[in-house]
Amino acid sequence: LQMLAPDQRLMAAVLALRSFKESGSRQDADLWLQNCMDQIVSVSGGEHESFHSLGIDCGDLGVANLLEMRSIVGLQTDVMKFAEKDGTDYKSWDIVGDNDMITFHRRRAAELILLKDGNLAFRIIQEFRLQAAEVYIDAIRHYCKEKKQVGQLIPLVKGLKGTLGDIDWDHVIGSAFFILLNECKDRARAKQMMKLLVSDHSRILALLALGKLDKAFSLAVSCADEVDIALILKHANSKGNQQLARKCEEWLRNNTAS
Repeated sequence: LQMLAPDQRLMAAVLALRSFKESGSRQDADLWLQNCMDQIVSVSGGEHESFHSLGIDCGDLGVANLLEMRSIVGLQTDVMKFAEKDGTDYKSWDIVGDNDMITFHRRRAAELILLKDGNLAFRIIQEFRLQAAEVYIDAIRHYCKEKKQVGQLIPLVKGLKGTLGDIDWDHVIGSAFFILLNECKDRARAKQMMKLLVSDHSRILALLALGKLDKAFSLAVSCADEVDIALILKHANSKGNQQLARKCEEWLRNNTAS
């Protein structure tokens, strides 16, 4: 290694990364990935110089320079820890490259890792510019399929707070609420999930789904929200709750701008 020039070490790193992708066993995959990182760290400087300008063709690997390669190889190394030790499962954890299958692998990896290692999943999301809210929703749906683990879902989801803005957060929590309520038939945990919602409108939608029309009306009145009152009126009529329907109609008559 000491005898190689920097550009030769870069070429060696590229070849090692290709060998990782073509490896026939998990053991070989780990060895080539480590070899690639060893080559990368042995090069000093030139992190932002494009491989193309150096005559190194690695567009198929989805990396343009040494800095990108170091970041993605480091990420790949951490992701591989979640792959099975035996068999060919490790192939589905390959996130290096530039094609539709690799794009699918990245999204899948982020989803499966999210509720086990949120920091790593967030690195994947940031590195590859994935839609965080959609990854979170699919991760929660996948997690809920493991019915034995549903009891841990609420504290795990709470740990994600702060990684999304309020609108995206309510989109995720609202989706999780409906997954628990409709797919898992877990009304108790759906109610717990509802408590994590930020906006009053999202809470009102959840209350309506739970059939708690009167509580939804009280919340909508406190917010003076004409749109939500009109929505509650529709639900009251469909449920035959004439008393609540009259309250909604009266509120709308007195508060709707002419």
